Amino acid sequence: MMYIIFTACLQIQLYKMKHPNRIAEIYGYLICLLCVIGFLITTGGLIQALIDQGHPFQSREATYQKEFLVSFDYYVLEKRLAFRTDTNSNTILTDTIALRKMFEEERNNLIEKVNHRIRREIIVNSSILFLSVLLFLFHWQWLKKRFSLES
Repeated sequence: MMYIIFTACLQIQLYKMKHPNRIAEIYGYLICLLCVIGFLITTGGLIQALIDQGHPFQSREATYQKEFLVSFDYYVLEKRLAFRTDTNSNTILTDTIALRKMFEEERNNLIEKVNHRIRREIIVNSSILFLSVLLFLFHWQWLKKRFSLES
């Protein structure tokens, strides 16, 4: 029994001598893999944000929030239906100038909201992209130096 334990300890020591810092290598490769995954994910988000920047009304946020802000006629129809179903409202919407002003304000507000979200996504995704490239390059160089010293 003592012979088996002694042999196992000797084998472990020999393995440690052959591969001195295996955990450091695993760490380096794992960080590089995570950087590549982060790079791919943030690249997709960055591309989506850049496409949405060109057409804010076709972006996800604008589509799900206010479909009736696409055209003024549809907006008027929606507002009149909303006022008819509201039992507390006795106001009849006939003033086209006031409706046009409300339409423009809501439309501009939505465009500003969508543009803010797009700018935020571009900044965040670009930052993560930049950091993942830096981390990858740093750890890859570190691994290359490590292998050149061991060889």
